[in-house]
Amino acid sequence: MARSRILILLSAICIVFMTLGIDSISSADVSNTSSSDKVKYVRCLFTTSYNYGLIRDIYTCEISGRLHITRRATSINRIDGYHMQGRKTNEVQAFKGDASIINYFPKDLDKQFPNLLVILLNLVQLKEIRQTDLKPFTDLRYLDLFENKIEYLEADLFKFNRRLEVIWLSNNKIKFIDDNVFQGLGIKSLYLAYNDCISKSVTDNPTSLMYFLDMIKISCGVKSKNAKYNPKDGESIDDDYDDTLLPEEKTANETEAIIQGLTAKLRTVEDEVAKLKKKREQAMIWLVQYDDENKKLKAEQNETQTKLATLEENLRKTEKTGVDFVNQLFGLRSDLNKQSESTNGIVIDLKNRINSDKETLKNMENDLSKIREQNFKLFEENRRLNQNYDSLKEGKEGRDVTFITVIVLMAVTLVGVVGFNFYKKIRVSPTIRKFNDFENATMKLVDDDHNATASVH
Repeated sequence: MARSRILILLSAICIVFMTLGIDSISSADVSNTSSSDKVKYVRCLFTTSYNYGLIRDIYTCEISGRLHITRRATSINRIDGYHMQGRKTNEVQAFKGDASIINYFPKDLDKQFPNLLVILLNLVQLKEIRQTDLKPFTDLRYLDLFENKIEYLEADLFKFNRRLEVIWLSNNKIKFIDDNVFQGLGIKSLYLAYNDCISKSVTDNPTSLMYFLDMIKISCGVKSKNAKYNPKDGESIDDDYDDTLLPEEKTANETEAIIQGLTAKLRTVEDEVAKLKKKREQAMIWLVQYDDENKKLKAEQNETQTKLATLEENLRKTEKTGVDFVNQLFGLRSDLNKQSESTNGIVIDLKNRINSDKETLKNMENDLSKIREQNFKLFEENRRLNQNYDSLKEGKEGRDVTFITVIVLMAVTLVGVVGFNFYKKIRVSPTIRKFNDFENATMKLVDDDHNATASVH
């Protein structure tokens, strides 16, 4: 059981090391490796918070921890770190390597970051910078090698970096600068303060920059017999430099002494001005960012206020519509109640009229029955008279009396029938018509009541 537990524990440890990678546990482990290592990896903190002159908010790899490169041709073969959402390694445009030890420019950096516009290696004890180091970065615009140990700038150093605009080489140990180092560049700012051969900086002033380049040729130009400089690994620049000067070099040295004497008093001021300009540039960048953020916030605030005003207006309209609807509802209910009361009164009145007409109709039927009985008696009397007439038609008097009697009876009968029909027309027909009108009016009121109730709901 104990052996199986040990095997399980060892398997878990192996899986963890296979997943994380032994060489990616921490940057401190890398820094402790032997100086003979030719391969390094870089752990990056990816951000867009840095601004470099005219270049703003570009995707930056800032070295996290300490990276040690103490031998030439040390390659960067892997990049670690967590990218910002939606970003990739090939989108990195700035490489920032402060607080590390990088004596020599890392090899194959372009394979990891092929689109660099900005390189910053400040305070990393960089001893040299060569054309081959910068050759892959043809779009490079900002190079900052502030406060390192560089002593020499070789010929055609920036031959493949024609888009360079800002170069920081202040606080190095530069003794020699080849004549054509800055030739053909569209430089806007060049910082060379606090170096061995010169201490001056120029920012955003083409005229001053032109004179500055001439001063560099005089103060830092290589004019010895042994002008070509190509130190071997580990050698110092003084090993190959010949102090024997040609005649024209003496004049150059005298001129240099005069220039240095004239410019010595200005160095401190110029350096301070350069620092202040850099701070002002950073402050302007911050101010622009603040203005942009302020404009965005104001726009969002205005948009929010507009939406709030629209919502309040809609709310007022909705409240007004609701009040009008409630008033209409109460009005409809009041009208409905009035119509119901009126309908009830009409119904009661019509019921009373119907009952009265029924009584009248019943009396008329009784009268009609009596008239029928009288008619029947008259017909019987007429039949009897006819019989008498047949028996008395031989006598003239009898005939005249019978004839007169028959005429009288017929007249009475006719008057009774006509009177009954007239009475029926006057009394019965209007009652029936009123009953029908009442029934129609009642149905109409019932329909109106139903429609009003439906509209209220």
